[in-house]
Amino acid sequence: MLAQSQSQDTARCLSLIERLAAAVCHHPEQLKVNADVGASRVSIRFYAHPTDVGRLVGADGATLRALKTVASLLFFAQRKAVEFERVVDNGQLKEARRKFKPRADWPKDKLLSLLLDVARESFDDQDATVRCVPGELEHNSRFVIRFNRKWFGMDRFGEAMAVLGNPMGTANGQILKVDVEW
Repeated sequence: MLAQSQSQDTARCLSLIERLAAAVCHHPEQLKVNADVGASRVSIRFYAHPTDVGRLVGADGATLRALKTVASLLFFAQRKAVEFERVVDNGQLKEARRKFKPRADWPKDKLLSLLLDVARESFDDQDATVRCVPGELEHNSRFVIRFNRKWFGMDRFGEAMAVLGNPMGTANGQILKVDVEW
């Protein structure tokens, strides 16, 4: 039963990583995540549309490091180290760089749900809430993840979420800032 429970936990964590990575992509339907799961480590490789490879890596690798930080926190309770092998393009034709286009129909509730799921899974004994604070401009928003108290790793989690907010927002038609409070 323990092995089955651990494999369910691993699958749930991998699903959250895939959802987070997909939220950064312009072509989330083409994102594939492969994981090699061992007794004490998880090795993850992303296959993405060529346009999204740069978005997943980020400037100087910032987005990928933020995803790795969140993945490490997700797998902390399972005592598994996380390594990201690389981001590979899936062979599609690369598109020209997209200009930011604000969207009135951006998937706010979907992103709020994703961040709440990640927060609760990363710190399973914490009561977490997520709320959206509208910005001064209609395409400018701030998500606030609030915990009932500070816990080990929350500073790293907050830094990672702050980095992920920008590409998640621009991929979904918003200027998005993510803050973590306790």
